[in-house]
Amino acid sequence: RSNRAPHAEIMVIGYLPIVSPVDKGCKDLPLDSEQIAATARVYSSLDIAIQRAASKANVTYVTGGAEWFKHTVCSPEPWMHGMRTGVPYHPNDAGNTAIAEEIVNAIPDRLKGKN
Repeated sequence: RSNRAPHAEIMVIGYLPIVSPVDKGCKDLPLDSEQIAATARVYSSLDIAIQRAASKANVTYVTGGAEWFKHTVCSPEPWMHGMRTGVPYHPNDAGNTAIAEEIVNAIPDRLKGKN
């Protein structure tokens, strides 16, 4: 927050997970079980670091939490492009929509014009 925008609401948005620790891989995720586990660990560490940084900065951390893990690359309804579709490992339209919904839900009522 700054003197120029003392009432600003700063939000840090989490990343959609590419994999969950229980994923087995698929054609759009050409990784073996060790690579999937390592990727899940890196994601978890990154997510924790972002949460801590947001907390330390006293800003809002926005994430879909466990819901996002239902939509990894190999899930029946992925929110991420896989290796062979779109921009690899970036959100697809459904993923972008989910992220946008989380952001809108995190906006405080005072900024939405609600009392």
